[in-house]
Amino acid sequence: MEQKCVIPVMFKEVYSKIRFGNERWNQLNASNDLLYKFDANSTYIKSPPYFDQMTPTLPKIKSIVNARVLLNLGDSVTTDHISPAGSIARNSPAAKYLIEKGIAPSAFNSYGSRSIFDASEVYRREGTPLIILSGKDYGCGSSRDWAAKGPYLLGVRAVIAES
Repeated sequence: MEQKCVIPVMFKEVYSKIRFGNERWNQLNASNDLLYKFDANSTYIKSPPYFDQMTPTLPKIKSIVNARVLLNLGDSVTTDHISPAGSIARNSPAAKYLIEKGIAPSAFNSYGSRSIFDASEVYRREGTPLIILSGKDYGCGSSRDWAAKGPYLLGVRAVIAES
């Protein structure tokens, strides 16, 4: 059945035109640079800092000494809980930051509820590494990479989970 319905010429026709777009697409003003140039003043898209110190060779694994537990979680903390998906409360630190940048509350959009951000910043300033303790199924969901990237940005150096 697949042989009759999925015909290679269909793909060739569609993908032969993919670089040409349509009239509206072709009118977009875009850079030809290979890398995206992040706007340092943007309140919407920021350069992810986990690439700032990246080198071609892996750094040596260091012991985690005198760490503090940032989160002690139960079972089934999914990526929906971890990822930046919830509404930004108008009285949150994120809201204060955006208001200081001249952003109207109607344009806040969303983020993962993280009242823990303030605590992680205190530990970051002190140079204290952080860990997460979790039950079963930590980080399950569609954005599993965020279960590592988000906490890493908060200073978490290890997650100890039951599964």
